[in-house]
Amino acid sequence: MVSVIAIFSIIPMVSVIAIFSVIAKVSVIAMVSVIAFFSIIPMVSFIAVVSIIALVSIIALVSVILWSVSLLFSVSFYDVFHDDNDDDDDDHDDDEDDGDDFHNDDDGDDEYDNFYDDDDYDDADHFHNDDDSDDDNFDDADDFHDDDDGDDDEDDK
Repeated sequence: MVSVIAIFSIIPMVSVIAIFSVIAKVSVIAMVSVIAFFSIIPMVSFIAVVSIIALVSIIALVSVILWSVSLLFSVSFYDVFHDDNDDDDDDHDDDEDDGDDFHNDDDGDDEYDNFYDDDDYDDADHFHNDDDSDDDNFDDADDFHDDDDGDDDEDDK
C-alpha cells in the first residue's frame, strides 16, 4: 500500500521536473537565437534580452506554481489512501492497540505513560493500590502509615 502511494506521489513530481527542464531548454535556445538575430541593432537587442528575461521569469513562476499544485495533489492523494484507523483529527497512523503498547493506557492521548500523569497508569497495579483522589501516586494506606484521615500528610499518630 505504501509503495503504491509512493509511486503516485512521485509521478507528479517527476512530470513537473521534466516539464520545467524542457521549458528551460526551449527558453535558453530561444534567448540565444533572438540575441543572435537582433544583435545587428543594439536597441532591438536590448529590448529582446529584457523581454526574454521577463519571459523566462514568467515561465519559471508558472513552473513553480505547477510544482506546488502537483505537490498539493500528491499530499491530498496520500491523505485519501492513508490508513488512519483512529477517530482523532490528526494524520498519525494510530493503528496500534493502546492497551498493549502504552501499558494499558486508556486515556486516549496517544502518548506513552507518564509517571506523573495520574490518568496513564492503572493505579491499582502500578501505584500500590492508590485509590485516593490526590495526584501524589502513593498509597496513603501503605506509605503514610495507615493515614486514613483524608489529608496528604503523614500519620498524625
